[in-house]
Amino acid sequence: MSKHTVGIIGYGMVGGAVGAWFKRAAKYDPQKFPNGWSEVDACPIVFICVPSPYKKSTGYDYRAIESTAKRLSGRKIVVLKSTVLPGKTAELQKKFPQHLWFFNPEFLRDKTAVEDFLKADRQIVGVAKKTDRHYAAARRVMKLLPSAPYQAITTSTEAELIKEFANAFLATKVVFANMMYEVSQRLRADYDQVRRGVGNDPRITTSMMNVIQDGYRGYSGKCFPKDMGAMIWWGKRTKHRLPLLEVADAINWKLLPKKQRKR
Repeated sequence: MSKHTVGIIGYGMVGGAVGAWFKRAAKYDPQKFPNGWSEVDACPIVFICVPSPYKKSTGYDYRAIESTAKRLSGRKIVVLKSTVLPGKTAELQKKFPQHLWFFNPEFLRDKTAVEDFLKADRQIVGVAKKTDRHYAAARRVMKLLPSAPYQAITTSTEAELIKEFANAFLATKVVFANMMYEVSQRLRADYDQVRRGVGNDPRITTSMMNVIQDGYRGYSGKCFPKDMGAMIWWGKRTKHRLPLLEVADAINWKLLPKKQRKR
């Protein structure tokens, strides 16, 4: 019997932020906590925070998630935090029905991940199946997480789409800001003046409008490139193409220096 209630699988940026809140959680990570599996597997509630990198043939590479799910014993509340395409958590519920599956999207920035998790502006728990047991467990999970001004229990597909929607929108905003930066240069206008004037509209804000970020233009990092790539893949696969995202991603690719061109 584990002395822990919560277990965390995967202890990178996301898992580390979760661990900053659940200080007494059991932890397993192949590199950082390689001997922690048995304690994690004895926990009734498990957060899966393993990598789900972009994969050209499937949108995301789900091997780490799938292999983790296969190892879990008993009947657990499984909270998936790894980013997935809409419908994946429901698929996992069907494949591993002994557990109650949920999707809890993360909205973390690389440099402030812990602070973003502890002071969340929204907290969403998506149920993989609409049953009384799932909704009761979702309320339990919500109470365990840091409180936020906006909290919602949704379906897992809705929660997954909220995550993808947010990152696709913000990535597209980065590209649009870069276009307006080039217009400003052409007109010999001060882009910072333009940015501040536009960004003071509360509907827009200056978020994602600093064109030169970390020494280069365009979006890069761990989330935006892979999430844009995955959603574009989904659109092509389902024959519901997303031309705005395709164009924005192509423009972004040209903006980035070669060393930043990766998913």
